[in-house]
Amino acid sequence: MARIRQVKRADGTLVPFRERKVADAIARALRAAGHGDRSLAYELAGVVSLFLARNFEGDAPTTGDVREILAQVLRETGHEEAARRFEVSMRERERLEDELMVRYPRGEEEGPLSADGQEELAPWSRVRMIAGLMRTREIPESLAEDVTEAIEERLIRCGYRVVSRSLLAEMVDHELVEQGLSGAREPRVAYRLLREDVRRLAAPDAAAPPADLERALGERVLRSHALAEIHAQEVVAAHRQGVLHLHGLSRPFRLERVVLPTGALTGEIAADPAAALMEVRAALGALRPHVRSALVLPDLAAALAEAARRGEDPARLLRLLVRALDFRDAFGRPEAPHVEMQVPLGGAAARGEGALFLEHLCDSFHGAGGARIGLALECVLPPGGAAPRERLLDAALKLARRAPETGFRLPREGDGTSPGAQAPLPLRVSLGRITLNLPMAFAACSRGGLNDALACLEAPGGTALQALKERFWVQREGRPQGLHALVARLGGPGKVQVRADGQEVDLDVWGLPLALELLQVRGVIGESSLTHAAARILGFMDYLLGAEWEGMRFRVRLGGCLDAPVRRRLHDATRRWAECYGIEDLSEVLRRPPLERGVLPVALPLFSRKNAPLLEAAFAERLGRGLALSLSAFAEGGGVPEALGRLHRETRLGFLTFAPVPEGSDVFEVQEDLFR
Repeated sequence: MARIRQVKRADGTLVPFRERKVADAIARALRAAGHGDRSLAYELAGVVSLFLARNFEGDAPTTGDVREILAQVLRETGHEEAARRFEVSMRERERLEDELMVRYPRGEEEGPLSADGQEELAPWSRVRMIAGLMRTREIPESLAEDVTEAIEERLIRCGYRVVSRSLLAEMVDHELVEQGLSGAREPRVAYRLLREDVRRLAAPDAAAPPADLERALGERVLRSHALAEIHAQEVVAAHRQGVLHLHGLSRPFRLERVVLPTGALTGEIAADPAAALMEVRAALGALRPHVRSALVLPDLAAALAEAARRGEDPARLLRLLVRALDFRDAFGRPEAPHVEMQVPLGGAAARGEGALFLEHLCDSFHGAGGARIGLALECVLPPGGAAPRERLLDAALKLARRAPETGFRLPREGDGTSPGAQAPLPLRVSLGRITLNLPMAFAACSRGGLNDALACLEAPGGTALQALKERFWVQREGRPQGLHALVARLGGPGKVQVRADGQEVDLDVWGLPLALELLQVRGVIGESSLTHAAARILGFMDYLLGAEWEGMRFRVRLGGCLDAPVRRRLHDATRRWAECYGIEDLSEVLRRPPLERGVLPVALPLFSRKNAPLLEAAFAERLGRGLALSLSAFAEGGGVPEALGRLHRETRLGFLTFAPVPEGSDVFEVQEDLFR
């Protein structure tokens, strides 16, 4: 016997049959009759589905048929009063369609307010309300139906016969807040953007100065376009609810990040460093409109260190470098994207005067124009090395203490991070970035084992993968703003290329320690298995994301969410959602004072067996900025140089950051501290 999959509305359209919707209607009827047993509602909804499957095999019942069978099931199971209440409710909804009028400014049903500002009345239409919510609020049909039903109940209770469109909009906002979607405000049409937002943004006391006015308005329009046209409804709903965070919505046609070898920007630096750095600045200025987050220069610092080895003044080179990377607007504020250099801690660049230049760079560079420094561990410095090398390592560790977000990269053979002298030069690009909210993903898990909990990741993981694919393809379909513009600007396929394995999308993971704490509270995992559980969770995410799309290789960077505003948004969205649905244990976990938390729990000592699942797992190569380690973790054995060497030799880790550990704690988290 086939299940009923569709029902037919009064206007003849077919919509999916949702047993949960039947259960909600039964629960309301039982509650009105003095019974509040939700489990009974689900049992009776299953009976309704069984009756429908028997009576309408091979055909789609109408919504009226569903209502009749629902009332019949209530009566035959001894719930006569609930059946009567349900039928009264249905008659009231039908009367609402016949009697309720909606007051619109003339012309606003399909567009903006007309010039004369006069009003007109139109009959209430449930179908039109659902379609309007899907179009203007960018929410899926099932949620639009739930919101419309809740609004109908309010209208019936209040006894309205005429209602204004503005009041309906306020009711919609209220219901979306109840659903945990407080950010799902109605996108405003262009004329209102011009009439309201331009006046506000251009006011003398506005937060955005006039110089940013065009960009601020353009980003609002592009954000609405991205939500309406680029991403699917289920992806947008997940973003609204806080299950995902879609980065770069206001600049959807820009690349997320580009790794640019120096050879793609200029010629030989050692011959004339001043001229070469001005060429670098000009090239970066031309590329900035096509990149949203970061332009990474993996070998510029090494090239300048080589120039210092050949006799150039290190102090002069540093001044020239600061001038080349200083991108600020007229108000002195750094402009996106930022420029990030990779400073090699080893190799030929870290010898003699080159090591002194790199030491000076780590010690004195304070981020001119928003530029940042990353540390590339190209080879490990031996503990008994030459004095300049020791000073370079000391300067790097001071930088890590001063700025805990400073990243240490561990380049490995074949990972695409060291392009060398190939021709054409290979570029590495990130085409998009998504953050996944793990605590909300695990909120529905039962008290079973870890395997049962991991199954809860399939739905949000699939939605995240879909979002990454959407951002991936919008950058590769030939738009002049994105990947093709980058390649053309740098000289075309003859000079540079973007190989399939150099195309990345970034998946940030927020709330792993909170998710582990939730699983621990529910008895899914024990306190002694936190590191193992973290490895299982990230390994499962790695499995869900896979390694290919339709035969094309790509790289997904699993990493921690470093953006404090995004962490705050996801934390607040999860808290509201947990309170709305009465998930007490999740609410309690979120209310506890935050520890200094990072992305992964790491036990001390660093190379203990307990940490092996994290450091040796295959996904460690794809962590991005995913692992925070304490400087005190490297006090064991031969100190920091030996510990870094062991990480490079004995683990698969590709990227890490250094940060302090709370006193008395052997498991620390730093990157997700919401209140720093």
